[in-house]
Amino acid sequence: SAQSTWGSLSRMSGSSSSSSEDTSLLEFSPFVIDFDEILKDCLKPLVETTIGMGGLVKAHGFLLQKACICLSKYLITVADSDADLQHPAVVLVHRALVKALKDLSEFRAVKDHTRWASHLAALAEVGQFLSWAQDPNPMARIQTAFSSFNMYSRYVKRMFAAEPRTATFVKQLDTLAKELAAHVRRWHLNGTDVGSKTAHAVAGGTPL
Repeated sequence: SAQSTWGSLSRMSGSSSSSSEDTSLLEFSPFVIDFDEILKDCLKPLVETTIGMGGLVKAHGFLLQKACICLSKYLITVADSDADLQHPAVVLVHRALVKALKDLSEFRAVKDHTRWASHLAALAEVGQFLSWAQDPNPMARIQTAFSSFNMYSRYVKRMFAAEPRTATFVKQLDTLAKELAAHVRRWHLNGTDVGSKTAHAVAGGTPL
């Protein structure tokens, strides 16, 4: 089964949902809760599918998982920070996110001439939906990401139509990308809100 590294809230609390820390997170960090649900509902089944496909797709799936977890930790840190984006704790987790996204992209480039190159390209393009963390206009980045992501996902679906696991892979990948974009629109239209454990949607956005 997939590595149990999603579900940041349960990892942070280390206990049941009745704990005071869980209660605090549920009450004060709505965008963290929202992102955590995406990891459990959308990322987990995708990674399990990549594990079933094995080889390079499995390895790249774990790199995407790592990048998603890094963004989750970034959001948790930002929500708890009392300073700005230059707060040492924020800088540290953002640096980890940048590295994870670089690893995701570079793996695709190194394996570009394999049979699974288009699968890896589609996985790597999801990284664009995670790269908005310190962008003052995240939705512009997200909208640009959709054009290249859709090109690769449609190509994979067309070229591997006879491969049942690929059909599931593409469907799950599409769902994850759309949910990541919807998360940004719900909570981060003007960028991440530092020190906002009590914040609601930054600009009152609605899901895509």
